[in-house]
Amino acid sequence: MGRDLIVFLAKIPFMKYALSVFMALALLLAGCPQEGSPDGGIWGGAGSCSDSDGGIYEFTRGVATVEDGAGTDKCLGQGGSVLEYYCEDGELASTDVECPLGYVCDDGACIVTPCFDTEEDADPGVAGTVQYSGAQYADSCIDDTWVREYSCTKEGVSEEAIECEEDEKCERGECMPILPCIDSDNGKDVYSAGVASVGAASYSDICVSYNVVFEYYCEDGGVRDVQIMCPDGEECSGGVCIEAGDRECTDTDDGKSRYQRGTVSYWVGGEELSETDKCYDQDSVLEVWCTEDGSVGFGILECYDSDWCEDGACTSGS
Repeated sequence: MGRDLIVFLAKIPFMKYALSVFMALALLLAGCPQEGSPDGGIWGGAGSCSDSDGGIYEFTRGVATVEDGAGTDKCLGQGGSVLEYYCEDGELASTDVECPLGYVCDDGACIVTPCFDTEEDADPGVAGTVQYSGAQYADSCIDDTWVREYSCTKEGVSEEAIECEEDEKCERGECMPILPCIDSDNGKDVYSAGVASVGAASYSDICVSYNVVFEYYCEDGGVRDVQIMCPDGEECSGGVCIEAGDRECTDTDDGKSRYQRGTVSYWVGGEELSETDKCYDQDSVLEVWCTEDGSVGFGILECYDSDWCEDGACTSGS
């Protein structure tokens, strides 16, 4: 009977027109896709849903809305991923989306990490600096073999301890090759003017008084130093001990005069040298004078009462 009714109605002009419109509308609805458009909008399926950021897009904070509620994109954990709401078959759905390298989640969206590292990677062979949120973190040495290395992460700044290789040591925040120490006179030899060196740094033996050698040598991979007095009957010249000759010594303040700044001039190995009185501390003078044998004497003389040392001599200020 239903079929006969439709045929009957179709013969009526007005009803024939209305039936045509109804059939066209039904065909149009039947051909609509059930998936949402890439830029959001109303979604088909069991219900209706709209998403302000057009779906799963972690770089924009979106709001997915259905008839009875809504979901707003938000950050998860320490800010490394986003809880992303979107529409699926007309219903509200959600998924976790991890922010890519160089991004961090902030207010429901992945943004560029506010962190800058002068190194491309965590390289213990480079002393780098990380700048993050107005602060600086410089790589440093924990000890001779370990580096405290800073780098940028999704959460901000990370810190790790990295061990140097066996032939390296940590210096100034980076692992550097251990350079050999070389001493041209092979140790503490006061009869040879040696040079001890590590890499580009070198140190030459010198005289620090008429009969004392400041000797440089190698020990434990580094340069060490020691003061060695020449044996009796010898004096220091050019960084080595030699046989003592005739010496002449003069003192401008005529000896141990703590209230006058003097200078001693003397000859060692054909070389004229000089030493000047200086303050040892605020209350005493490091005094130099000539000895009976023409050499130089050294001693500390304290200032009297409430006097003090100034410019190599005791003074009362009056």
